[in-house]
Amino acid sequence: MGLGLRKRCPHWVIPAALVLSLLPFCSAASLAAQVPTEEDHAARATQLVQAGDLKGAEAEMRQAAELSPQEPLYQARLGLILGMQHRPEEATACFENALKLDPSNLAIRRNLASSQWQLVASPPPRKISSSS
Repeated sequence: MGLGLRKRCPHWVIPAALVLSLLPFCSAASLAAQVPTEEDHAARATQLVQAGDLKGAEAEMRQAAELSPQEPLYQARLGLILGMQHRPEEATACFENALKLDPSNLAIRRNLASSQWQLVASPPPRKISSSS
């Protein structure tokens, strides 16, 4: 009986029918669980920092910060990652944003001060002129 059905139906009908029969068992929650949350992005950023991939960590932490803009921790962590990449201007902006969200956080204040110090202590890169 099953063999006769295969001969009469196009090759895609049986798999499509199987998928459609399983759809009622797929809940919206299980489909939504596949979309990464800000916590997922932050955790991935931490893993990437530990692996030495600061560009990847920055991208993941930016996504976490965009998904949860009122969370000072994500702004502060992004500032730390930018600081590790020797980008004190951007790091300072992140720490300032984090401090606006959590003014009493001493760790953020300390990191902001460190980032501002790097701005003052690091001379700007010199341009090399091509004329002799």
